[in-house]
Amino acid sequence: MNSDWKTWLAPYRKDLRLWLLVMLLLSVFRVALIALFHDRMAADSGFAEILQVVVYGMRFDCQVAGYLVALPVLTSLLIGLRPVAWLSSWIRVFLGGVFLLAALWIFIVSFNFFQEFDNQFNHFIFIGMQDDTDAILQTVWKEYHPIRSLLIFLVIFLPMTRLLRQLRLPMLTPAKEPNPGDPSFGYQTAPIRLALWKVVGVRLLMVVLVVLSIRGSLGTRPAQRVDASISKDVFLNKTVLNPIVALNYAFKDHARLNSTAGLGVFLPDHDLDGALTRMFPDATPSDNLDDYFKTSALGPAAAPPRHVFILMMESYDSWPMLEEYADFQLTEGLKGLAAEGLQLKPFLSSSPGTMASVAGVLTGLPDAGLQTDLQPQTRTAYPTAVAEIFKRLGYRTRFFYGGKLGWRNIDQFALAQGFDEVFGGSHMGSWQDANEWGVDDEYMFEFISETLNDEQPTFNFILSTTYHPPYDVDIFGKGYAVTEIPAHLQDKYDGTIDLKMWGHLWYSDREMTKFIRATEQRLPQSLFAISGDHFARKFINAMPNSFEKTSVPLVLYGPEVLHGKSFPAMAAGSHIDIGPTLIELAAPTGFEYHAFGRDLLNPAQVRPGFGREFVIGPDYIAQLKPNYKLEAIPETPLVTQPPKPEVLRQLYNDAHGIAWWRIRNGAAKSAKD
Repeated sequence: MNSDWKTWLAPYRKDLRLWLLVMLLLSVFRVALIALFHDRMAADSGFAEILQVVVYGMRFDCQVAGYLVALPVLTSLLIGLRPVAWLSSWIRVFLGGVFLLAALWIFIVSFNFFQEFDNQFNHFIFIGMQDDTDAILQTVWKEYHPIRSLLIFLVIFLPMTRLLRQLRLPMLTPAKEPNPGDPSFGYQTAPIRLALWKVVGVRLLMVVLVVLSIRGSLGTRPAQRVDASISKDVFLNKTVLNPIVALNYAFKDHARLNSTAGLGVFLPDHDLDGALTRMFPDATPSDNLDDYFKTSALGPAAAPPRHVFILMMESYDSWPMLEEYADFQLTEGLKGLAAEGLQLKPFLSSSPGTMASVAGVLTGLPDAGLQTDLQPQTRTAYPTAVAEIFKRLGYRTRFFYGGKLGWRNIDQFALAQGFDEVFGGSHMGSWQDANEWGVDDEYMFEFISETLNDEQPTFNFILSTTYHPPYDVDIFGKGYAVTEIPAHLQDKYDGTIDLKMWGHLWYSDREMTKFIRATEQRLPQSLFAISGDHFARKFINAMPNSFEKTSVPLVLYGPEVLHGKSFPAMAAGSHIDIGPTLIELAAPTGFEYHAFGRDLLNPAQVRPGFGREFVIGPDYIAQLKPNYKLEAIPETPLVTQPPKPEVLRQLYNDAHGIAWWRIRNGAAKSAKD
């Protein structure tokens, strides 16, 4: 390399050294975290598994390093346009020092946090802000040894500052005797003759490298927290993120936690007692909200199920089950199960989003817009948690998710809400073979089938992923036979969605049905509840009616368990009603449990179902916001007199106001808003 190139590239070489220093520190932290808490690692996790996590975690380290060097690189790019080499050098060393100072403290705190919460930084770091400050400080002094932490910090920090100087970050070598008053100080004043295309090329390359580093990915989207679950080892997955990225996500989660305007959104008068009285008129007044949810099982008419399954199918909405769309052949499997079992047509998901709907089913509480899974109350099971109740009934509780367990920390949420075992996509196949959202449904169901046995009654929750972008299954190769829009729908079809995309619903339906049919043969005393996590937002045109736009199916299947059962003519429901309905089919007479929802098979407990801003009845669906709109359910004549708008709004607001309070503040009415 000639002297001109060496001189001109010097600032970029120093930027690279800063980038490498950041990468080194973050990687060393990850290895140290694994070493310090290695006893939490799965017994069958070896060196290859650890190496995979360490290497994959560098994607997130790149993001931190990219942001840190962005400003020094920018100023380095200006060298040659203005004599600012000294500015670039000082920015570089300043940011390097600030990073070193902050990162070491974050590392130390992160070790302590991991020891306490068995995880890297998350929204729980904000809980202490609402507690007794003196008590917290005393606890820190007694339990976390701040003096020792300070000594450790100094032992590491001081040698690292020498490393910064040895990397020659502080200053470029001046071309003449230093004179800070000279505007050319730190700037090569001798002319440098380089080919213009080389200069432009290097600068463009630096910009591209910084952008790629910030993204942490060469793919179509940047590295995200959902990508962290690449291992079947839960502990190792927790070490993929570095603490700086984890802290950033913690702040974002905290902002979401506090985005609601509070109880007044649903109950402007804050009359919680009035809402409880209207929702639970037979309950004895109490200062504890959970007392209003107490109920007693009537006892099953037939033999109780030995194995219970809730299948929450990704984006499985109701419109493909309507006769008008039968020629698409998207849900033939579920239609067959419905014909042999029970189908409740007036049914809504708790939310238009997966996690909020999953939380609605698992906790038994309506989605009040609070990000239920992130709330402090979810560290322990709600009394209404369906898995916890089935555990009390003697069932082994199991949670299966075809995606990455790190997504929204769904594994931790499931464990907290009463599941004994949690399995994710990393158990079901290699992350290299799956898409960004998880394994294909056939592999998920294959894995679940392999884990089933009849040694003990089981309660199983299954959440699929396939009917979701990127829609990369070869559905035509797998047998989807519809290759053109049915003739009678061509005028209605607007061309927005293609058959390949819809075909993923066909594929998901087929694999689900195969699993249910096979499981029924092996374990005949099984009960299945099939629904969608939310509607798919993929309609034949941009103008679906309210039912097509929002409804998800509910089908109960299990011939031996459901013999003689039927849904009442006036039944309607939503996700929060699945748990109580299944519990009543399994629990002995007099068994006490808590439920916010209702047994959908009991005519005495009929009431509308609640979705997000929608209420559904036996033959109507009402949109409450932004404007009230009432429609008949397709293929169902509007024969009843629907409640007045103000009645439906009050019912909806009462339910969600109560849920908001219970999720946000706990069971005591005296909690402060």
